[in-house]
Amino acid sequence: MTKWRSLSFFLVSTSIIFTTTLDSKRSFEEKPLQINAGPLFNYAQYNLGDLSKIEGHLAGIHIDIQHGTPSRWYGYADFDGRWNPSFVCGEQDLKSTVHDYRTQGFFGYSFHKTASCSFTPFAGLGFYHLSDKLKPNIMTYRYSTLYIPIGFKGEWIVHPECLQISLTALYRAGVASWAKVSTPGQPSSYEDARYAHGVHIEIPFLWYHAWGKKIDLQTKFVPFFDWHQFNKPGNSQQIVQLDRWHLGLQFILGLRF
Repeated sequence: MTKWRSLSFFLVSTSIIFTTTLDSKRSFEEKPLQINAGPLFNYAQYNLGDLSKIEGHLAGIHIDIQHGTPSRWYGYADFDGRWNPSFVCGEQDLKSTVHDYRTQGFFGYSFHKTASCSFTPFAGLGFYHLSDKLKPNIMTYRYSTLYIPIGFKGEWIVHPECLQISLTALYRAGVASWAKVSTPGQPSSYEDARYAHGVHIEIPFLWYHAWGKKIDLQTKFVPFFDWHQFNKPGNSQQIVQLDRWHLGLQFILGLRF
C-alpha cells in the first residue's frame, strides 16, 4: 500500500499547489458544464454467501460529466472502475481478485431557494458489473445488474468564488440482474439473480479557480460510502449471494466551460 499512499500524497499536493496559483474571480454559475476525472482509493469488504468475508484495498479511476444551472434541468453521467493492486484476503487462506465497474446517467431539476443553496432530485439508468475470482479454488463469480438510480443532490456555496460543499445520496433499484459462475474444466452456469439493490452517499468538497476566459479549473476531494447486494437471501439456491460495501476517497481534477 506504500505506493498508493505515495501516489495519493503526490496528487493532493500537486492539486493544491497548482490551484492556489490561479486567480478566482468568477462564480460557479457562470460556467455550468463540468468534466472531471481522477483516481479513487477505498477499503472494501465482500461477503459471499456462507464463505468467509473477504476484505482489502482497491484503487481505480472516476470520470464524470455534468451540466446544471440555477432553476434549470440538471444532467449527469459517470464511470467508476476499481481493481485491487494485490489480493483481497479472507480467512482460511481465501484470496480474491476483484474487477468492479459501474456507469450511470441521470437527469434532475435544480431548485434554488437562496443564491448559495440548491436541491436537485434526480432519476436515471445505470449498469453495474462485478467480477470476483476466488483462489485457491479458482472459481469466478460475475454479477451484473441494470438499475434505476433515484436520489438527490444538495449544494452549498460556502464562498461564491472558490468553495462549494455538496451531498449526494442515491438508491439503486435493480431492474434486471444476472450472475455467472465459472470453474475451470466445467461448463459455466448462468442464473437470474432476481434481486439487486444498493446505496451510494458522497460528500464532495470542491475548490473552484478561474483560469482563462473560456475554461476554469476545479479540484474535488470526495469521501464516499457505497453498498450493493445481489440475490436476496432465500431467492435462489443456485448462486452465491453477494453483499459488499466500499468506503473511500476520490481525488478529482476538473474543468468548467
